[in-house]
Amino acid sequence: MVSDNSLQPHKEVDMDAAFLQQIIDNQYQLPEGHNLIDLTVDLMTFLGSTDAEMRDNYAYNILSRWITLYDYHTPNELRAMIDWLLPRLRTEIGSYGQDSVFERSYAALILSLIAYRDTRSSFLSSDEISDLLRIAGDYLLAEVDNRAYVPEQGWANAYAHAADFLRFLLYSPLVKPDEQIYAINTVAQKIMTPSEAVFLHDEDDRLARVVVAVLRRSELLATDLDRWLGLFSDWKRDNVPQEEYDPVYHRTYQNIKLFLRALLIQVEFMEYLPVVRDDFQPLLLATVRSYSI
Repeated sequence: MVSDNSLQPHKEVDMDAAFLQQIIDNQYQLPEGHNLIDLTVDLMTFLGSTDAEMRDNYAYNILSRWITLYDYHTPNELRAMIDWLLPRLRTEIGSYGQDSVFERSYAALILSLIAYRDTRSSFLSSDEISDLLRIAGDYLLAEVDNRAYVPEQGWANAYAHAADFLRFLLYSPLVKPDEQIYAINTVAQKIMTPSEAVFLHDEDDRLARVVVAVLRRSELLATDLDRWLGLFSDWKRDNVPQEEYDPVYHRTYQNIKLFLRALLIQVEFMEYLPVVRDDFQPLLLATVRSYSI
């Protein structure tokens, strides 16, 4: 994606906690005498900070409201932000336990908010949505740092933020059925990837909401959903512990079970989806039972 309004280098603002707190205290209004884009770039730079206060309380807090509540940025400015954020998804990708996880994770989180903004103003084209959907899926699969909370540095939550990025893109009416299948297959692949940790911080719910976003569209065929559920049955049939206690197998098994249960609960909470209730829900329940004692 190439924007017509790239974010140009600029003289950085002396942006400390007091300055940012003043923005919050002033109902998130743009400070007089300051340029929106310059401040945006500086705030996005703080997204990779290991200082939880600067990253969460200030950078994310302010940007989230400017993007989704006050609509400060024009479509071209949002595209420029996308161009700035996308390379951050690849920063030391594949590494575990490094500070770079914050840059990747929070880039995905802000991208999810820009995707949410598109649900209200529809400024992204079909090709742009398609490109971002593939990028979001690639990032979800490539991210291996599953730490949710990092002591002394705060929330990383890369899996959850990657799921949010994918989910909000799926709210676009421009997403085609084959892209919806790609999205839910990507989630299944991530869930079934051998895991070094069990979901403890709602990762299962956040990933399930990606699938719910597709179900709400009611555009996939029952056979598409049956085939997707069959992926989990296939995993259970084809994977067996390599020894009496195989920790990787059991962690992965638990994550699949947690995900399927989270999805079942969310489907039950859905108010109006008769096709899902009549055709998909019984098969989902059967799959959950197959993973239960």
